[in-house]
Amino acid sequence: MHRPFFFVVAVVALFSTASAVYEVDSVSPSTGKYLQAQVVTLTGADFGETSPGSLVIIYTNSVNGVVKTCGSSSWIDSTNLQCTTGTEIDAYQFVYFTVTIDGVPGEISNAAYQALPPAPVITDVFPFTGPDSKSIKITLTGTDFPVSTQANSLVFYKSTDLTTPVPYGCSSHGPGTGAGLYTCTVNSTALKDGDKIYFKIDVRGQVSQISTGNYPGNFTASRCTAGHYLTSVNYQCVNCPAGRAESNFNKVYSASNTNCTTTCAPGKYSDVGASACSNCAAGTFQSNPQSSSCGTCSANTYSAAAATTCTPCGSNFVSSAGASTCTCPAGFQLDNGACTQCAAGTYSASADSTTCTSCPANSFSTSAGATGCTNCGSNFVSAGGSSPCTCPAGYSKSNPQAPASIGIRLFSNNIDSGATCTQCAAGTYSASADSTTCTTCSANSYSTSAGSTGCTNCASNFVSAGGSSACTCPAGFALGDGGASCTQCSAGTYSASADSTTCTTCSANSFSTSAGATGCTNCASNFVSAGGSSACTCPAGYSTSGATSCSQCSAGQYSGSADSSSCTNCNSNTFSASAGSTACTNCDGGKVSSAGATACTTSGCPANFVSNADGGCDCPAGSALSDGDTVCTPCGSGFYSSSKNSASCTACAGTTPTDDDKPKPGSGKGKSSVVKPATVTTAATGATSCGCPFVIDDNDEHHDNELRATRSVRLLDDNTACICPTGRFIDGNHCKSCPVGTWSNTVNSVSCAPCSGLTYSKVKNPTTCTRCSNDGAWLSIAGSSSCTCSFADNDGPKDGTKDCKCQAGNYISGGQCKPCPAGTYSASINSVSCTNCAAGLFAPAQSKSCKACPIGSTSNDGITCVKSKPKSFQPEKPRV
Repeated sequence: MHRPFFFVVAVVALFSTASAVYEVDSVSPSTGKYLQAQVVTLTGADFGETSPGSLVIIYTNSVNGVVKTCGSSSWIDSTNLQCTTGTEIDAYQFVYFTVTIDGVPGEISNAAYQALPPAPVITDVFPFTGPDSKSIKITLTGTDFPVSTQANSLVFYKSTDLTTPVPYGCSSHGPGTGAGLYTCTVNSTALKDGDKIYFKIDVRGQVSQISTGNYPGNFTASRCTAGHYLTSVNYQCVNCPAGRAESNFNKVYSASNTNCTTTCAPGKYSDVGASACSNCAAGTFQSNPQSSSCGTCSANTYSAAAATTCTPCGSNFVSSAGASTCTCPAGFQLDNGACTQCAAGTYSASADSTTCTSCPANSFSTSAGATGCTNCGSNFVSAGGSSPCTCPAGYSKSNPQAPASIGIRLFSNNIDSGATCTQCAAGTYSASADSTTCTTCSANSYSTSAGSTGCTNCASNFVSAGGSSACTCPAGFALGDGGASCTQCSAGTYSASADSTTCTTCSANSFSTSAGATGCTNCASNFVSAGGSSACTCPAGYSTSGATSCSQCSAGQYSGSADSSSCTNCNSNTFSASAGSTACTNCDGGKVSSAGATACTTSGCPANFVSNADGGCDCPAGSALSDGDTVCTPCGSGFYSSSKNSASCTACAGTTPTDDDKPKPGSGKGKSSVVKPATVTTAATGATSCGCPFVIDDNDEHHDNELRATRSVRLLDDNTACICPTGRFIDGNHCKSCPVGTWSNTVNSVSCAPCSGLTYSKVKNPTTCTRCSNDGAWLSIAGSSSCTCSFADNDGPKDGTKDCKCQAGNYISGGQCKPCPAGTYSASINSVSCTNCAAGLFAPAQSKSCKACPIGSTSNDGITCVKSKPKSFQPEKPRV
């Protein structure tokens, strides 16, 4: 667009006088709304690097030549300025800009800003529907409508013509009575029933859209649809009120809703704008006509659809509010249409159950109508049903005390409220249900595990304290059989602690007197014992006056045996040099001693003589005079003299002296006698008496006194015999017991004979052997201490008294039970032979009897059956 001539002249004049030129090359935006202020950015060059001291921007209207100063001017940078225009720029007018910086004006711009009217927008019409064939004023709502009759045109189109739009003009149009409103009057011939029209407005060439599609700006000429009636106010279709309905189109309009012809009957209702009444839903009701809603049936009543009232549920049946049916509730059961309450001890968990279920074990229900069973408390049990819960045997029940103000115990869930059932600990028990305490096991009984209903007595010899969970084998006893038995320690042994596995032998010089000792007692001073002893002895060389006194014999004394009651002084011409001697020693030749001497002294008497109190010399006992009583010779072995100055030595019993054995006068010596086996009485020389040389075995028990007594009696009487009794034998200078399996029946035996086969001995000092019983069923070898059954039904050695059976069908041979061979039998136990079968009979091996062969057969050997041969027939010879 070209600027007017007068602007060019002004620019030339300005250019000819200015010292600097500021030119605007472009503006943004270049267009805007008319009659509205607009911020415009001016772009050019040389606007300065910094904001100027003064800035003035003016714009000139190209239509009327009016010059205006920008409402506000601002410097942005060296190439951009801003100007805010006024509101006077009308539609299609152009303005051009001139910039003056610090008093220096620039050229008028070639670029211009133009004000344009916006295209109007139709957003709604009112009314949106109306009667057909009537003139009606329709008001359009929207934006950018003309404020006066500036619209070039306002036309409408029928929906039927949209493919090829045919515009219809309004009989009149103009602004409405408010902002954004514009009216169009449609004549009565333009609209028919069902016509829908759309609008388009043209304001100075700015044309709105046709109000179709998603736009609400359309108008329909029609009858009201079902559920509505047409009002005379604004020609609107209005919803029928609640409780009324209209199913037909209304051709007329009225101010009354009576044009909604249907009134809803009881049992029905309608919402606003309904075309028909609706049935009340099941579970609701309505007893009044023309209702807008239905009431809800209360609990325990029900209704079907379209009900005018609610029906109460039957006996025991229930319902919630608004129910269409009633149900038989949990805790009840359906039975042929009736609803019956579940009995105590049963339950039903869901509505409309057809059965009541019994409570399972360890649960209960105490009242009728239960919907479930209550589990018994921890550890409590029950049989199920309505049975109460109990605290079982092996447990204890604690009952909480009720408050004193109540005075009673509360009960809940069939158990005492808050009661506990606690398992009895090991070592305690409860024997019955609902026990309030666990009883402690008494001494010498126990319960191994928790929850016991009784205590078990300890096995033999085992013990326990009260409340024990196990028994122990006490001190003084020892475990055996892998801990299953408890055996008392024998005298001479001990166990110091419980559950010992062995009894310990008392050490030497200690003892335990009785069985079951828990320790050994040391022997009193000077007493001694071997290991495993039940008592201590006062040894030879000592004397005892009681169980606690054992005194050593002084020098010059002796005691020859243990437990001597006193110490004996050594005889004359003997001595003991030290304390604790067990014998006295003879003085050497030429020496003498008095009784009780600790040493011998030299005397003036000849050899072997001893001085006497008169100053003379005597030949002492144990010696004999010879050679005219000038020689004193000790008696040889096997001889003795019991008095001093004896003329000869006397032979001990069993000694057969010869002439050479006797002392010869003048010889000064004699020979020892010959010792005969089993009758030797002494082996010492210088003996004053005959003595038995046997040493009694330390291990002998009840026969020790017998030997001692036998020896002492015989020697004190007449020295005629020295006996080693029957049941014993002589071994050197020992008289020993015959061991088990041997015997001797004579005195002074030099050996014991072994028991022969089929005999035995099982005690010490046996004088005979016992025969095994049952005619050889019991076996033994020579020297046996017991008999052994040879048969399978007796295991291991026995004492010969128990039956040892060789069953029928067998026989005893060589101490063995052997099966009878085929063809023989034995009918009784312990048979010593088998019997042959009779002719024609047979028997397998190990038979108790013989059997007949089957018919037509026989047995020739008693072992097998063979078919019998028929007898041959020979005709009788004719007689001559």
